[in-house]
Amino acid sequence: MTNNTTIPYNFNLLSSNNAKNAINDFNLEDFGNNSHARKVREKSKTGMIEAALEMIKAAKTDELPIDYVLADSWFAVPKFYFNAKNAGVNVITMLKNTTKIHYLFTNKYVPLQESNDAAT
Repeated sequence: MTNNTTIPYNFNLLSSNNAKNAINDFNLEDFGNNSHARKVREKSKTGMIEAALEMIKAAKTDELPIDYVLADSWFAVPKFYFNAKNAGVNVITMLKNTTKIHYLFTNKYVPLQESNDAAT
C-alpha cells in the first residue's frame, strides 16, 4: 500500500514586465551581478507558464516523486499541458471557457462550450 500526500514545494512571486503596472519598479543595475536580490528580481519578470514549468523541472531535478500538478485555470493552456507532460507530469486544472482554445471532443476540436452543449 502506498500513501500519497500533497505538499507545497515551491513558489515564485511574479511581477509585470510593463513598468506602468508595477507598483515598485526597479532597475537591475541597482543590484550586484551575483546578488540574491538581483536573481529574485530577474526571476520575477518570468512569464507565469515559464515560471511554473521551471518549478516542475526543479522538483524533478530534486527527485521528488510527483505525478500530478494541481494548477489554477490560468494555466489551462496547451503550452503548459504539453510541456508538463513532456516533463513526466500530469496536470489537473479547470478548463477555460474561451473560443480561442479548442478541446478534442468526439474526434474533432471544439470550444469548451460546444462540447458542454453536446454532452447535455
